Amino acid sequence: MIRVDMDKIKEIKARFNRLENLNEENIKIKIVLDILISLGYDSETFDFEHEVYHRDQIADIAIKINDNEYFYVEVKNGKNNLSERDI
Repeated sequence: MIRVDMDKIKEIKARFNRLENLNEENIKIKIVLDILISLGYDSETFDFEHEVYHRDQIADIAIKINDNEYFYVEVKNGKNNLSERDI
C-alpha cells in the first residue's frame, strides 16, 4: 500500500496555486514530478517524451513498472479542460 504524505501534497497544491505560468512544462517539472515521487515512484525509472507503442503518440512521462509494462503520464497545461481522450 502506498503511504501518501498529505502535508507534501498540500505543499505541492500551494505551489501550483502560486504558479504564474501554467504551461505544460512548468506543471510537469514543478508539480507532477513531485507528486509521482511522493507516491513512491523512483525518478530514475522516469522516461520523458516516451513513445507509446500501442498508439501513435508520445507520453510526457513513462514510468517503467517491469520489463513489459509502463505507467504513462500525460501532462496538460493548467488552463486545459481534460477530455475523455486525455484520461
